[in-house]
Amino acid sequence: MPPVVPRLRLLGFLLLLSPLTTWAEEDGSEVVLRLARPPPENRQEQDRDWLARGARKLFSQELTYVWPGTEGDIVLALPPQQPRITSTSPQEVHVRIPGGMVARVGDVTSRCPPTGAWSGPSGGGLRVHGCMDPKALAKVLARFLAQTAFVAASGPTLIQSVDLRVLGTRLVLTLSTNGSGAASGVRIQGTPRFELQGDALVFTVPDAEVFDSRGQHFVALEQKLQKPLWKMDPELDQVARKAASFFQTQFGPAPSRVEVKPHQDLRLDVADDRIHFSFSLDTTFIYEAPTP
Repeated sequence: MPPVVPRLRLLGFLLLLSPLTTWAEEDGSEVVLRLARPPPENRQEQDRDWLARGARKLFSQELTYVWPGTEGDIVLALPPQQPRITSTSPQEVHVRIPGGMVARVGDVTSRCPPTGAWSGPSGGGLRVHGCMDPKALAKVLARFLAQTAFVAASGPTLIQSVDLRVLGTRLVLTLSTNGSGAASGVRIQGTPRFELQGDALVFTVPDAEVFDSRGQHFVALEQKLQKPLWKMDPELDQVARKAASFFQTQFGPAPSRVEVKPHQDLRLDVADDRIHFSFSLDTTFIYEAPTP
């Protein structure tokens, strides 16, 4: 598995990335609050009301959270919501909220998220929409490509640095190498794609134009950029553990356990000098029954 940047582990959500085309028709987010054990018949309504009150309190607060160990590179925010609560079981309630969480990665502004970005999957889940400074993604790609050897027109060379910029809806990736002449710099311009192939995430630029400083084509480098970045299973485990830990420590009343499972619905768009992403998490807060 290639090295990744621990300070930016939220990027592991890119594991299920596919090109952004259209959003699902249903808006908003849904989470579940559940009792650890079914309540006795004489307490079903009382305990369900207790869950509903907890849900209203849970989503009426405003939260801003700096992800530990990122030195401000990853910030999560949840604005106050007006939850709609339904129940089909004495053991749990379903909470529908019109919005969701905002994730900001790197040096981003209030333009994240864009207006109308809260469309969510019909299957439910807590919707997360965020934006990423291209420099944050460049850090990860730089670690992946650093010291990568390939054969340039003038012979073997190594990639030394990576610069990633957004031009309209396109990425411009500039790689600097340790060579000279034809190998002194490489420019790749194209539309980014992160594709799940088997159990690995593969970064590709399918319409890329790759040239050296003399305008000669680097076929070998294009092949390097289509190698796997991450394995799926360990990254998804990391995402679920960190998300569950966040919910466990930030929400009150504190649940006894939080179960988190990522949906396979991650989307990417490139606009406004930012990389926008959206995904959802099946999230269940599990509580012990209140003391009678």
